[in-house]
Amino acid sequence: MMGFPCLRVSGQFFASFDRRTNALIVKLPGTRVQQLIESSEADPFAPAGRTFHEWAAINPARLEHWPSFLDEALAFVAEL
Repeated sequence: MMGFPCLRVSGQFFASFDRRTNALIVKLPGTRVQQLIESSEADPFAPAGRTFHEWAAINPARLEHWPSFLDEALAFVAEL
């Protein structure tokens, strides 16, 4: 996925890792991503300046929460 290592389920991307920022990148519903950004739990994922509205960048400072974000992303993509 855009040169980032990624995780897939049934051919769909649901998570990635940004080596530049050490952030976990997860695919979630757009409303959930916006909620996470507004609460400062995540940053927008905007490589090269283009924001991906269904993707959130989870800061490495929140490492202990990464497993729950991965579970949430996997469940979201599995439903598509």
